[in-house]
Amino acid sequence: MNTIYLGGWQKADPHQINLLKADVNYTQVYFTNGRKITVATTLGILENRLSEQHEFFRINRGLIINRDFVEKTESPKNFQFIILKNGQKITVSRRRQKAFKSWISLPLANQS
Repeated sequence: MNTIYLGGWQKADPHQINLLKADVNYTQVYFTNGRKITVATTLGILENRLSEQHEFFRINRGLIINRDFVEKTESPKNFQFIILKNGQKITVSRRRQKAFKSWISLPLANQS
């Protein structure tokens, strides 16, 4: 089983994570089963731990998303938005838009 260390005694299967949200020096981790935990690990540290997982992308300063949790994308004018499966609309950072477009168009590694 592929797991990542979240902090404390917390470990998780990355495929069960939908979203990671920064909260000062903590991170809120949202799971596919609806559960949410807060860990005493910064988003930057968790981003490094998830770097080998190609289904994750840091879309702005405060959020990392799992591609499986993306419902659709919208690109009006100079903005890039993501609509998540829970209906939440998130803006992609201006500096990350080019990398996001490349990332979202890549095929997932776990697809056959």
